[in-house]
Amino acid sequence: MLAELETRILTQIDNNVDDASQDELFASGYLRGHLTLAIAELETENKNNIEALSERVEASIDKAIKQLS
Repeated sequence: MLAELETRILTQIDNNVDDASQDELFASGYLRGHLTLAIAELETENKNNIEALSERVEASIDKAIKQLS
């Protein structure tokens, strides 16, 4: 289930690359990294639901932002 969702999200991101600004390209790459990492972690924990993915990605981004401060 998460693998299919990952594929759909990454495809949507990739479909916007041709018309993206430098900032949008950076943000899409950044988001891809957080998404891919979260899915890999959840798969190893045998957690396979969208809620867990959303929480994990949000926590990962929040952590990254706090480390910038």
